[in-house]
Amino acid sequence: MLIDLVCPYSFDLPGGVQRQVALLAKAYARLGHGVRIWGISKRRLFKIEGIEEDLLITHSPQAGEISYLHLGPSISFKANGSIAPIGLHPSSLAKSFYELVSLKSDVIHIHEPLVPGPPLESLLMAKSKKKVCTFHRMGVDPLYRIEGRLFGRFLKSSHLLAAVSESAKETIFEIAGVEAQVAFNGVDLERFGRIRGTLPESISKRQDFFPGKEYILFIGRHEKRKGLQILIDAYLNLVNNPEISLPELWISGQGPLTRDLEELYGKVEGIKFVGMLPLNDLITVIKGAKLLVAPSLGGESFGLVLIEAMACSTPVICSDIPGYKEVMDYPGALFKPNDPKDLGRVMVQYLANEGKRLELKANCTQRAQQFGIMELAKWYEDRFE
Repeated sequence: MLIDLVCPYSFDLPGGVQRQVALLAKAYARLGHGVRIWGISKRRLFKIEGIEEDLLITHSPQAGEISYLHLGPSISFKANGSIAPIGLHPSSLAKSFYELVSLKSDVIHIHEPLVPGPPLESLLMAKSKKKVCTFHRMGVDPLYRIEGRLFGRFLKSSHLLAAVSESAKETIFEIAGVEAQVAFNGVDLERFGRIRGTLPESISKRQDFFPGKEYILFIGRHEKRKGLQILIDAYLNLVNNPEISLPELWISGQGPLTRDLEELYGKVEGIKFVGMLPLNDLITVIKGAKLLVAPSLGGESFGLVLIEAMACSTPVICSDIPGYKEVMDYPGALFKPNDPKDLGRVMVQYLANEGKRLELKANCTQRAQQFGIMELAKWYEDRFE
């Protein structure tokens, strides 16, 4: 079977949807399918994070092979409280139109089919035998509501509508009146379990790096809705707390708030901005963390970063929001969103009591096993028939 996978966002920037597309491509290939990734990026890619370089070919894929179809560059578009790099560039639109006119795949799997650019073009034009749509988004704005009303009938004609969570399912039903089946996001359990490395030199050679120093970890885009400021406030409130020996706070990622946050807190003792990290290095950093903290304020349809940390056997605490609660089934690990005091309370709970932290660690490790990417690919494959 030939499967086209349409990615809505640029591979030049890291993101959960991009990673899911790459992982699904690899899993579909392992199941014996030929896969083409439709992607937007500054230039043609010969390597995609999550796919080994020798697996990404340039010719039309046969069974078990993956190719990358470069559509063109992206432009930045503000939506749902974030900045999305989407394929509205004229060359990207033209290339996807050309490919859709001569489409020969058995299945076209469109992620976020209402995102303007190649995903929406594919929804409207694809003549594949089977059109599959996956929704990742939680939250409605006026533009998304209009799109749902305009293009809902095209969604209804699809072979399969899937949502990564109940929250995403409710969102697409609200705007388009269509029922999606709930799947999940997947993680490469084998890779996350296998990697055993040393800290990257970008961290270990810093003058303020102290070997053996414990740390808690934040991973995510530096924007308001990710709640990083809330975490920093909670951390600073705990500096003189007598109940705990406070680990360092390592902050990974980047975004529109990075410069301001680094100016404010970059020289504060205990806080380290470690930047963007390649996936293997990131896995190593996650595995060394005392806790991973996910303080998002909302707008998360699924806690992919939670699952990835759980796959590293790292204890996770997170804000009590719908998308995260579908992943985190351990109530004591939840804190009120946008509440530094309650976040601090939960941090102390696990930093002061090693037994409770290890109990949370065991729960997280077990929970991750339910979100393997191969199981997700088989879930879709079963519904292609």
